[in-house]
Amino acid sequence: MTPMQQTLVELAHGVNPRAVLSSEADMDRPFRDIGIDSLEVMSVMLAAMEKFDIEIPDTEADVLVSLNELGSFVEKELVRLGRSA
Repeated sequence: MTPMQQTLVELAHGVNPRAVLSSEADMDRPFRDIGIDSLEVMSVMLAAMEKFDIEIPDTEADVLVSLNELGSFVEKELVRLGRSA
């Protein structure tokens, strides 16, 4: 698991400790399939924005459906801002 993935797993478990994230394959599963509901998804995204000091526009938040997609967005945003994870 990459450092970004590990950080996102920690954020997700901080929001919902019962989320099913037992393998790297779970990172590609939709949030709802790992037990994270829509309100918790927003909490995970807010936690990621705070952790990495970035903004996730609503238009992006609506299409990020897994932790890996969220991680890819965060990494691209950090590169765009000239920072590293």
